[in-house]
Amino acid sequence: MSIETWIDASHAGQQARYHCATAEALVAMRLADYVGTLERRYVKKFPEYEATIRKAVRRSAYHHGREVFGVQAYERIQQVNAQSSWKVLAQISRKRSE
Repeated sequence: MSIETWIDASHAGQQARYHCATAEALVAMRLADYVGTLERRYVKKFPEYEATIRKAVRRSAYHHGREVFGVQAYERIQQVNAQSSWKVLAQISRKRSE
């Protein structure tokens, strides 16, 4: 049985398939992306409540995200998202140079 461990992503019109080292890394990347996207969409829709939205997301991440991201779940989610962006960009750069 094969386990899907990749993420299809796009950046500036370029498609890339990033292969995660483990299923756990895939889950962390997908969950972090989901939380980050949800937070950005709510802030965009309700900009006057940005501080409240960020506080609620942080509180929820600390409560529900500990098992995957550890005690500092919100900070780890932000870190995973930043690293994911770099990983996808590196994948796209490699594809261009081939």
